[in-house]
Parts: sequence; structure tokens; C-alpha cells
Amino acid sequence: EEERKRRRPPQVAAAQALALLRERWGLQEPRVVRELVSYDDRNYEVVDDASGARFVLKLHNGVESDKPPFLEAMNMMMAAIDAAGVPCPTPLPLTGSGSGGLTALGVELGGGGDASSSHAARLLRWVPGAPLVTDKAQTESEWEGCGEMVGRMAAALAELDPPPEALTRMHLWDLANFPSVGAYVSCIKDESRQALARAVLSDFDSEVASLAASLPRQALHNDANEQNLLVADGQAAGVVDFGDAVLSFRVAEAAIMLAYQALDKADRVEACAAMLRGYARAAPRLNEDELRVLPALVRARLCCSVVMGAYSHSQDPENDYLLVTQEPGWAALRELSLMEADGGKREAFTRRMIEAYADGCGGQ
Repeated sequence: EEERKRRRPPQVAAAQALALLRERWGLQEPRVVRELVSYDDRNYEVVDDASGARFVLKLHNGVESDKPPFLEAMNMMMAAIDAAGVPCPTPLPLTGSGSGGLTALGVELGGGGDASSSHAARLLRWVPGAPLVTDKAQTESEWEGCGEMVGRMAAALAELDPPPEALTRMHLWDLANFPSVGAYVSCIKDESRQALARAVLSDFDSEVASLAASLPRQALHNDANEQNLLVADGQAAGVVDFGDAVLSFRVAEAAIMLAYQALDKADRVEACAAMLRGYARAAPRLNEDELRVLPALVRARLCCSVVMGAYSHSQDPENDYLLVTQEPGWAALRELSLMEADGGKREAFTRRMIEAYADGCGGQ
């Protein structure tokens, strides 16, 4: 599926985007401000000059466009999260022809003929704020606030019972499927990094696999990274990008959040501890098995990010966004994987996460 996404990205001309905004959503004076970075979709910041309102026009890759139930599952998740008080980019209803839904299906994009392709499109409300990664003066309080926001999101998604059936899917970025990443390790040319990736895969097999069947599962955002957590004035402000949503291990939401929090930090352990404290205040309570596998899942997500980023860039060398976590990701993965005797912080990380989680739960 990752390879198919690479082969089927949306291609759109400015005139097509403007016509789409007028015809499907009734914007009177739409204007495309800029294209936003994306892994495999096309996203545009849009302003309606008639009203001054801002939006995101999201054109889905061809794989997701062929799966309307998955797109509706994302809409359902965002509605639940927004209702719980966590700002997120909920979709606007269609107007005019095809009105009544939230997703425009079968939108023909491209230059016509063989260059044309059919895609799904949604117009999303703009969430004010900036990605956490852009804040160069991050504070412990800000990290705790972001962790609490992810915890509130997890609590809201836990209420989707039963969760949308479309979230049960084979997805490489689902930590339950982490062993599948092993097929891509050979794309890593550096031998020491390749060995590290294989060691993380082995850790997953020995520490997580035997417990996997009993770990609680729920609907997940599945990508609470420093690009998708928004902040404003030092406070958590919202969550964006639900394209990796999946039904998987409940504890994975925390593990993914911590994996990206570990990037580019002077003290990774304490930075992660602050965010986990906030998460614990608001999220459904994790059980002993979930806490036991949490460190291994953090390493697994870091490994997935650097391996799949390298592989995807080899398939799409013009998209440098795919390399955003490479160097900081390998540095974090090495430090959190090595034992203290070898200069790492593996044991310290495990101990500190247990303490921080207990602190967030009120010492229980």
C-alpha cells in the first residue's frame, strides 16, 4: 500500500482547485495561499476572500480515494475529538451538486486523458496554531499540555464503540504490524544503522509479540508527532492529520507521541517524562502489560519512521519531507536502545516512564 500511494499522488492545477472549491463547497472568492507539506496527499491552505475564512483543501492519494469508508471513519473520529474539546480540522459539508456528505468522491484531477486520475477531496476547517516543532522555546508545561491533549483525544476515541470497521486495515505504520518493516531494512546502506534496526525488530519479537493478543485495542490517531500537534502562546492548541488512523494497541498512541518527543531534545528522557505525565492525566488508564511494552513500542516507532522514511525517499527523491526525522531519529533510537553500560539510556528511559506515568495518575 505504501508503494501504491507513492505511485498515485494527486496532481492538480490551480484552476481545478479553485473550481472545486466553488462548485463543491460554495466558496465565493476562493484563493489558494500555499501548499502545505504532506507525506502522500496534497494539502493547500485556502482563504475565501468573501468571508475571510481559512480552510485546508485536502486531496487524498489514490489509495485512500478508493476507500470511502475509511474517509468516513476519519470524519467520525474528528467529530468525536472536536466534541471532546480538542480542536481538530473537521470537514465542511458539501453544497450544490452532490450535497449532503462530507467527502467529494471521484474528483477528476490532472491534465486530462492518461494524465487524469480520480481522487477524493475534503475541505477542512482551519485550526489556529503552529506545529510544536516550530516553537524554539518549548517548555515543560507546554509538553505536559500537549501530552494531556493527546490523552483527551485517546479518551474521546475510546468512546467509539464499536470503532469504525474501516480502521481495521493492514497498515505499515500500525505498530501491531511492526515486524513487516523488516522487509525494508535492506534499504538502509549504513551497516551499523541496519544492525540497530534489526535489533529493534528482535526486541519487538521478544518483548511485545507474546503480549500482543491481550493488549487492549481502540481507534487511534496513530501519528501524534511534533508536526501534527499544534501550539499557540505556549499552550496546546489542536491536532491535525488523521491519515494514519487505525484500530490498534491502545498504548501505541502514547508510544508514538513519545517517539517523536524524543527527537532533538537535550534530555530526551525528561522531555518524554513531561509529555507522558500530561497524557496520563487524561487518557484511559494503561494496564501493567501496556506499561511493560511501552519502551519497546517507542523504539519500534522510531525505527519505523527512519526505515520507512529512507525507503519512501528512495522512491520519491524530490520529497525531502520524507527525510525530516532521519538524523534526529537515528540518534534518538540509538540512545534509547543502548544499555547504560554502552553509553545509552535504555534502562533510565524505562524507569523514568514508569515514574512519570504514575505521577500523572496521581501517584497510583
